[in-house]
Amino acid sequence: MVLFDISNKRITTLEGIIFPKNITELICFSNKLTSLEHCPRNLQKLDCRFNKLTSLEHCPPNLQMLNCSYNQLANLEHCPQSITELNCGFNYLTSLEHCPWNLQILNCYDNPLTNLEHCPPNLRELTCVHNQLISLKHCSPNLQKLCCFDNQLTSLEHCSRNLQELVCFDNQLTSLEHCPPNLKNLDCYNNQLTSLEHCPPNLQILYCYNNQLTSLEHCPPNLQILDCRNNPIQPIPVYKPEIPSLKELSLAILTKYKLEIPYIDVILLDIIKDMHICMFCKSTYMKAKTKLKITRYIDRYNYNIEIPNWMCVNCQKN
Repeated sequence: MVLFDISNKRITTLEGIIFPKNITELICFSNKLTSLEHCPRNLQKLDCRFNKLTSLEHCPPNLQMLNCSYNQLANLEHCPQSITELNCGFNYLTSLEHCPWNLQILNCYDNPLTNLEHCPPNLRELTCVHNQLISLKHCSPNLQKLCCFDNQLTSLEHCSRNLQELVCFDNQLTSLEHCPPNLKNLDCYNNQLTSLEHCPPNLQILYCYNNQLTSLEHCPPNLQILDCRNNPIQPIPVYKPEIPSLKELSLAILTKYKLEIPYIDVILLDIIKDMHICMFCKSTYMKAKTKLKITRYIDRYNYNIEIPNWMCVNCQKN
């Protein structure tokens, strides 16, 4: 790889510049370029962000990676079809037409996009934040990571079922219906959710603060990190049943309260005021010495607090 860096030189044209003979990567960001004319033809990587480009004409035909963000592009015409990674954020794109068909990674943040039509079918990662999307229709079916926060989404319909990570905060979601079943990470805070129904069962990380949740029912049993601050969740009072009934304790939200249940050692360490941790008793079939999975809590100041593993020591079938 031969890299040539002419960034921050106030260059207005590539004409007359003597490039290395075997150049494969050109970095020319933060200049005043209005055209890619005279760009070396054999480039594999091109970083031309923060210029004044209005067209991708003369873009090298065999590019694999292109960063043309922070320009004045109104379309992706002349974008080389060989590209596998494209960053075209902060432009004036109203459509993904002419997007390279074999793209693996696409960043199209901060554009006035209203739909994902022409989205490449083989994408693995898509970042389409700060647009005007009202639907995920035409979303690539093979996506593994989707960042679509700060749009106008009211539903997760058409979301790829293969997703592992979904970042959809700052939308208008009222339900997690159509949430991909195999998700590991979900950031859905700052929405209008009233329930965690349809929450993927194998979720490990969940950020659901600043919603309208009144309960953590349907909370996945294998969570490792949970942040549910600023929801109208009501904690249960101290409860002292003569006979433990996990049916009545399918979910317990613990704040400064303490659950006192015979034969079940569940005592909250009151580490921080107003902190919310949940104990999830999955069913009445919870076996003895089953470790509860939530091990970390993110407090209001975003500090990670390690929580000791709690142990159900004698949970019998009821």
